[in-house]
Amino acid sequence: ETQETQETHVERSEDGEHSNDTTHRSSLSSLHHLTERVVCPAGFAIPPDSLFDFVTEMLTRSAKFKLHVDRPGIRLWLQKGSEICPDHIVVRGRFQIPATTVGVVQRAIEDPTLRVQWDKLVKEYEILEVDTKIDADICYTSIRAPSPFKDADTVDARRRRSLPDGGVIIVAQSTTHPARPSPRSRHIRSETLFGGLVIQPADSIVGDGGCDGGDVGGGGSGGGVICHVVAQVNPCRLVPDFILNMQLPKMYRQWYKALLKFVK
Repeated sequence: ETQETQETHVERSEDGEHSNDTTHRSSLSSLHHLTERVVCPAGFAIPPDSLFDFVTEMLTRSAKFKLHVDRPGIRLWLQKGSEICPDHIVVRGRFQIPATTVGVVQRAIEDPTLRVQWDKLVKEYEILEVDTKIDADICYTSIRAPSPFKDADTVDARRRRSLPDGGVIIVAQSTTHPARPSPRSRHIRSETLFGGLVIQPADSIVGDGGCDGGDVGGGGSGGGVICHVVAQVNPCRLVPDFILNMQLPKMYRQWYKALLKFVK
């Protein structure tokens, strides 16, 4: 069955930050649908269609985001709160990965066997249930937390849509599953309020030539990819917000370096 496609366009303002603050107003009327789940053909709850639009819009805002990391290949912004929840930090990142393809990067991130090989923050990664008709699944992730805090785990429902340029957008929200009804021993169950990952061929992103403003790779599918990440997680008292402000930039820099090394 052919996947539904969706246009995703990320613009850049003169200062290099993604800027499209006026466009988010059009979706505010549908925000109440973001917490409503739909049931997929396989019978489990998945994020609603409106989450794809919300994630895309979060990736184009700049007014409330503060730039924390600005280095070659990586930019990272943080802001306090979102329309879904005003109380927790939203992280947004842009990562440049040269000389690879969308498929290679997506497999490295989503394949349980591969993910634990390079991502040292992930202790365990398991796909609990899959719906191939609409490209959705439920995954369990156990994550190492900074000392002295307890490790965290989460059960997330994910959906994917193909993009016209050969890229993919993936959205996620926490859910429940009988295979992992409660957190593991010495873990705290955290909640993914929303998460989004967009992986696109770098050559298809017009006027947005890399995190550091430079051109990426050569032509065609070998020119590398750009990954956009946005997420808001409720740590459920695992880590205070002021600690997250200090730890998130470091964690994402490590994540990016490890992914870059693995896919080369």
